[in-house]
Amino acid sequence: MSKTKKFSRALALVIMLALVLTVLPMAASATTTGWVSVATGEMIAIDWTQSGTTYTGTVVDAYTLSSTTYTMPHSFTLWTRGTPTFTYDNTEITITYLYDSYDGQDKAYEVDVTGIPNNTTSNLTVNIAAGTYSVDLPAATPGASGGAFPSYVNGYLPVGQYAVGASWGGIFSDGFNSVGHTTKFTVDGTGGVSLGACGGYIQFEFTNAIQNDPNNPYGVDFIVYGNAFSTNAEAGSVQVSNDGTTWYELAGSRYYKAETLRNVNVSYRLVTDLDEVQRVQYKIWDLSGPNDTEHVYKDWAYLKLPTPTNPNTMPNTKGWWPMYNTGIENYGVVSGIGTALEGHAAVNKAAWSDSNYTVTFYGITLVEDEDNASEYTFGYADVHGNGTYGVASNPYAAGQNTAGGDGFDISWAVKPDGTPIALSEVKYVRVYTSAGLKYTNNAPYIFVHDAFNETSTEVCGVYVASGEGDGDHESSLRVFVTGEQTPRVDAFNESTEEELTPNLSTIEITYVAGMTLDVFSADDYVYVNGEQVLCSGTTSYQITNVAPNNEYQIITQSGTASPYITLLKIS
Repeated sequence: MSKTKKFSRALALVIMLALVLTVLPMAASATTTGWVSVATGEMIAIDWTQSGTTYTGTVVDAYTLSSTTYTMPHSFTLWTRGTPTFTYDNTEITITYLYDSYDGQDKAYEVDVTGIPNNTTSNLTVNIAAGTYSVDLPAATPGASGGAFPSYVNGYLPVGQYAVGASWGGIFSDGFNSVGHTTKFTVDGTGGVSLGACGGYIQFEFTNAIQNDPNNPYGVDFIVYGNAFSTNAEAGSVQVSNDGTTWYELAGSRYYKAETLRNVNVSYRLVTDLDEVQRVQYKIWDLSGPNDTEHVYKDWAYLKLPTPTNPNTMPNTKGWWPMYNTGIENYGVVSGIGTALEGHAAVNKAAWSDSNYTVTFYGITLVEDEDNASEYTFGYADVHGNGTYGVASNPYAAGQNTAGGDGFDISWAVKPDGTPIALSEVKYVRVYTSAGLKYTNNAPYIFVHDAFNETSTEVCGVYVASGEGDGDHESSLRVFVTGEQTPRVDAFNESTEEELTPNLSTIEITYVAGMTLDVFSADDYVYVNGEQVLCSGTTSYQITNVAPNNEYQIITQSGTASPYITLLKIS
């Protein structure tokens, strides 16, 4: 089964279930608005120029609108108003009908261009009642092959004990931050950096995009290796991007938990105390207050508090501060903020004011700090021990002592509101420390581990996954509101061999007092909000305590197939 089924079917249903669109979804602004468009979330758009009822298209980057610099996906989803007729060379282009929009006016098709020879174009003409649309489609940009590693490190910035510009705090192959040497990870995929406290990051760029390929074993598209062992997980979250500007979180197993803080900002500052010692403070905040004002989860506090064995001494954390341009540290350049360290995308999710010693990491997810790998089943870096580089383990079967690094599926990508977004491929990967959150009397704070002096994600390797799995997963998942006869989710109807609720769909369910949800699935693994549950095709797992605004991510997976993912939103 083709790779593109995983994202294009999902993208179609995201549009269908939104129930707010009455026109075709446009990926970017166009010279003229036509009734033929590439779906939102794709890497390209089509810019139409109108002459009467004839439209001539130009392929452009969906974000920059550049017609000269863009990544052409191997396939994409095309929407048309009404039923079209297509004219094309079927040896170079393959077109597959997907779905109708919710109101039946629009139709979604998968356009596969893998047959177009390199450095050539092939014409696609779409005839609908509104006119004739003609565009020359170029050959697909080569994707990253299995075992490929990053081409560039766009930026790296830790706040922590290794922010000294050397060893685990150095980004270059000589172990320091001195410009002029080769960056770690870009020679053979290996390296070794510590990301420091929550928000500290490393941003990678791949010349050839990583494909969202369901034919990879377990749907894993790339693997991040750390230096984890079973009783010391230092979990890091991962974000991905097509353009280095718009980022999407890969929702791990703790993403939908109530205690997780999503899309928050963490600021750090270096202050001089009354004892004339410089120490690091932090603040957790966002702009979710009234009229988009600042909401503070944790106001300025010391990053590391006194230990019980030495309760009268405040630790000196000046050495944890990354110096902007002092000596070997050189983090002003290495951070990639404003100007990429190397490659094509500067870091845009961090800000640094050297004049007042303040660093802010924006739009990150904070999860609770736990020691055992079993607390971070899937979707986090530096949790499981390393195996053979580039060979994925099943993230849904991973146990505390599982080796094989931490595999990531691009299908885990979510928008800021937590709803799935289908991405066909990505060129940028950002790993950052996310574990470090603790609560006292329901108030969050950043926890600093005494045994290892900090919780800091380490990254030791990044590789595109290799191997061949079972392809798309025909899930047996069905979800009922208890007492109803018609399922709200029916992943695959075996009698008709139809996928009724497509992969990566978002289903809105209106709340009724006392309601519960029954989950049926005969798949090998079933997860609800990151917790493995037991059920079968005839015996349900029941979700209780359902309330308005609750979200339930359900994942099923079997064998070496890629997963089926859906999100239920209670309104």
